[in-house]
Amino acid sequence: MPVQEFLHIIQMPENYIIHRSEHQANGSIAAWQRSYDKMASDERRAAKCFIAKGKGLVPITSPNRRIQQFLRHYRYEDESQEPK
Repeated sequence: MPVQEFLHIIQMPENYIIHRSEHQANGSIAAWQRSYDKMASDERRAAKCFIAKGKGLVPITSPNRRIQQFLRHYRYEDESQEPK
């Protein structure tokens, strides 16, 4: 696996990585990728700063619509909080 691909994968929400086949099947990873691709480089940097603050601390609101849409993928990072 090329380094760039690895670095891209580790940016995904943990539960997308751990349960990768499930999230590929239900379209979550494709939706995450579309959200990621829509952001400009400065928006990606801002989103990564939110994510780097730690799991469970990612704010879901942002003045930027593309960042907000992307961060929604991290909302239920702790699987025990996922809606049933």
